[in-house]
Amino acid sequence: PDVGGPDALNHIAADVADLVATHQTAYRFGIEWARLYPTLADFTADTPDPAAVTAYSNVLSALVAAHITPIVTLNHNTLPGYLDDVTQPTQPQGWENAQTTTLFVQFCSRMAARWGGQVDYWITENEPMVLAVGGYLQGSIPPGVVFDIDRAITVVKAETLAHTQAYDAIHAADTIDADGDGKA
Repeated sequence: PDVGGPDALNHIAADVADLVATHQTAYRFGIEWARLYPTLADFTADTPDPAAVTAYSNVLSALVAAHITPIVTLNHNTLPGYLDDVTQPTQPQGWENAQTTTLFVQFCSRMAARWGGQVDYWITENEPMVLAVGGYLQGSIPPGVVFDIDRAITVVKAETLAHTQAYDAIHAADTIDADGDGKA
């Protein structure tokens, strides 16, 4: 949701037209947790931002109408700010907190329940090792910690647990066959 990004949600009609013109059959994109739930209070109350819900619904509707298979990533190396505090890199961050796994699984379940009628392909986490290596070994991405193997291992374990639990949650919540192949 940062200002100055590619602004893809506001250009989906042109992007879908380009996908159709180039005979693409699938489109992978991410649903940004922080865009839907900007605060922990919003998440706890399950009151997603209406503009974000509309934007993602529009993306999915445009893709489905154009017969393009949506492939949705639920975590692309970002977490909401309320789960991370990069100003305190020596403190446990994001995936180091057990609460993050619990909340992520809830987020995945909610997304699958909300948009399962349009989506059959869900990716829980994009390249989970990037955070562990870049954030806790190389120090090249937040939290910028260098060579803390214990914290890196904690993050890998948490991301693995989150993936397995989210996988089960998605299968439980998304019971609709979106593409007509007989499988949700």
